[in-house]
Amino acid sequence: MSAAPAAPDRPSIGIAILPRLLSVAEIERLSIALAAATAVLLRAGAVFRYRIDSDEPQHLHVVWGWTHGILQYRDLFDNHMPLFHILCAPLLRVVGERTEALIAMRLAMLPLFAATIALTYRIALSAHSRRAAIWSALVASLIPGYLLWSTEFRADDLWTLFWLLSIAILVSGQPTTLRLFAAGLTLGFAAAVSAKTVLLLAAVIVGAIAARETRVKQIAIFLLAFAIPPAAVALYFASVGAWQPFLYGAFVHNMIRHPRMERVILFPFLLVIIAVVARRVADSHRSMFLFVTTHFYAAAMFCLWPLVEHEHWLPYFPLAAITLVPLLRVRHVMAIVLIEILLVIGVGELWRDQTGDGLAVIEQALRLTRPGESVMDLKGETVFRNRAFFYVLEPLTKRRIRNGEIPDTIVADLLRTKTMLVTPDHYGFPRATRKFLARNFVSVGAVRVAGKILKEPVFPVEVPGEYALVADGGSFAGNLDRWPYSGPRYLGAGMHTITAPAGSYALLWSRAAEAGLSPFGVPQRRPRKLSPRGHVRTFQKRSACAKHR
Repeated sequence: MSAAPAAPDRPSIGIAILPRLLSVAEIERLSIALAAATAVLLRAGAVFRYRIDSDEPQHLHVVWGWTHGILQYRDLFDNHMPLFHILCAPLLRVVGERTEALIAMRLAMLPLFAATIALTYRIALSAHSRRAAIWSALVASLIPGYLLWSTEFRADDLWTLFWLLSIAILVSGQPTTLRLFAAGLTLGFAAAVSAKTVLLLAAVIVGAIAARETRVKQIAIFLLAFAIPPAAVALYFASVGAWQPFLYGAFVHNMIRHPRMERVILFPFLLVIIAVVARRVADSHRSMFLFVTTHFYAAAMFCLWPLVEHEHWLPYFPLAAITLVPLLRVRHVMAIVLIEILLVIGVGELWRDQTGDGLAVIEQALRLTRPGESVMDLKGETVFRNRAFFYVLEPLTKRRIRNGEIPDTIVADLLRTKTMLVTPDHYGFPRATRKFLARNFVSVGAVRVAGKILKEPVFPVEVPGEYALVADGGSFAGNLDRWPYSGPRYLGAGMHTITAPAGSYALLWSRAAEAGLSPFGVPQRRPRKLSPRGHVRTFQKRSACAKHR
């Protein structure tokens, strides 16, 4: 496409049978317009229908912390860099603490998506024809992974924007001191969003060396500017006495000791392939820089980064489209766009609303608990309530608990904070905690509350609190601890008894009973994934990985 942009492709069989009222150029323009409109509709629709990933409420929970003066890392555990959360806090203050806040924050990602596509076009135009740049941007916007994963409310959306903006600055003209400083500073802001930026930095330097457009002084200017934003973040947390929590949460917690050696061994072979292909397809220093930078990042991420998750590929997709689409004929690109549209709809299952389960957890937590009360979730699924246990329960946290590096105080913390609401059963909870929760909490829908279905007239209570007795299909009529039952009553830890006619009864946290909830007719053991790909991610992490950001 880039070799001869002025000469239209010979019509394919599919185009030849179309009415001759349209020329080939008009058909191409119509295709571009339809593809762009489809991308807009799919991206907007995904906000309201695409499944909620477990990272989304985790990020929103940290943002909520900033709105309440809860300091990230010190008062609320997190293992991401903080800039994204800080910037989102004012918006959450406007939106407020409500169930739909997550959807509102997803909507806020739409301008970021639009900006990344605009930058994709601008970067492509610096190395290829306008025609190739348009198709590159369209293909990038419809890549299933990019369109769907960028729908999620996550720091990687802003990270990708800063990355593309840095590349756009670099390729928009000669490498002057001001341009290098601006590009380095922009990439530094990306580093303040995600620690994975170290791979992007390495990719830029390698790409510049491959394009033979770098000098030691230029690299020094770029690195100096790059260091400013992350240094400012570090200085801020040091100034408020949170240097150690920041260092641990953003870096140390995410480290693993044993890299995946089979991938490390593969890395030099991938570099050779990148070098060979770049020599064949790059027709200028700029296209050489873009090709090597793009695919070096992909190779380094896959081979060297301890944990590779879907969101890590967001910075790669737009540049991959820029480096590959111009090598294809237009009719082939049109076919790719059509396939992308079908994959987005099919893989994303956008014909049905998949947000219900995640939003229901937030809704029930807000309805049943009050500000200042604690809950027990894995990563912040309830969003607007503090977790009784300090750490997020990701695989590396569980590994550190097993190794004795992090004390397992979950049950003690539940009792200390008088936590009466927990999220559904999930293998992410440590085994002992999972058993304790199964004994002492029952599902009433999207969440579990303190209580149990009574199978014997004598039963233990391990979680002290105010409880009600409920019957399946009616009110409880009988005695509790030999006294006539007339309403909710505080029960301490220990053995208790009921006396009642034959029937099905349950002990239930009084607040849930007052809300009209019941454990009867609700599945009591419902393994719930962190996300639809939870089992796959568990095997990928090998129980020893955690997010590196």
